Parts: sequence; C-alpha cells; structure tokens
Amino acid sequence: KKYDILPPFDPPVSFSEDYVKGTYNNVNIEFFEARLMRGAHFKGKKAVFNGVIAKISVNKKFSSKTVIRADKGSFGDWVSGRKLPENQEVVRLEDPEFEKLFEVYSDDQVQARYLLTTSFMERLIELQQAFGSQKIECCFYEKTLLIKIPTNYPWFEIHSIFEQIDLQ
Repeated sequence: KKYDILPPFDPPVSFSEDYVKGTYNNVNIEFFEARLMRGAHFKGKKAVFNGVIAKISVNKKFSSKTVIRADKGSFGDWVSGRKLPENQEVVRLEDPEFEKLFEVYSDDQVQARYLLTTSFMERLIELQQAFGSQKIECCFYEKTLLIKIPTNYPWFEIHSIFEQIDLQ
C-alpha cells in the first residue's frame, strides 16, 4: 500500500507464488507472481491484479517517493477516480515517448529527475514492450524500486517437454 501502485485488495483472498530472491552486482532482487483479489465473499471476489511484482534495491541516495503510473489520459483518470498520491505533484519529463506512456508523481521534483534518467526511462519502455503490457507501474521509495507488471502468462510454470520454452 505504501508504494501507491497496487489497487485496493483483500489480503485473505489474495495470493502469491513462485517467489525468487537473490543478489546481482550488489543489488537485492525479489520477484513473485501475485493475484490480488477484492471481495470478502467467495462468490463475490474479483481479481484486481494478476501478474509479476519485482522489488529491487536502489543504490542511489534519495529520500523522496516517486510514483510512475500507466498514463490513462484525463478521461481515464476521471472515469477510474484516480487521484494524485498524497503530498505529490506531477513531474514533467523531456522524453515525449515516456510522457505518452507514463504519468510521474513525486514529492521532490529534483530527486525524481535524478532517479528517472534517460537510460531508466528507455529500459522501462523496453520492459513494458518485452512483457507486452501497457500498464507497468513502479515506485521509488525507501531505497527500493517496486515494479508491478500485469500479465496472465504463467512465467514460472513448467511446460510440456514437447514444446519450445524460449519466447523467441
């Protein structure tokens, strides 16, 4: 909840699986598949998120919270009732492609630009394309980057030995 990118969900009816944790080049990485549900009654529950969540340590010093959300446009924000995260303001960036795909909010404009380098923006666009998702969202907060990747593909499931398993 503190990352402002997960939809409201009911922990007792939500679940996660296929948890992987490790370190690469002094960066701590955790990721897992999650299905977040809303609705206390068994018959009334509704999936509000299905996909992969990644938590990555950030080796930069920052004290702000910067939220990167999928751009829904003004009408999409109005229909969904989406509001600015508390104590945050819109951050405008120089990359027109990134601006078309994402909305950025932060409580510190300078630190947001420090975190959202040109190479980070390019990699986030590439990640979105690689997963075929138009709704990747992430947040820099408390020395961590949390990434939410909606997907229905079972990335960690064992496939048939008679089928090719690589994606290319």
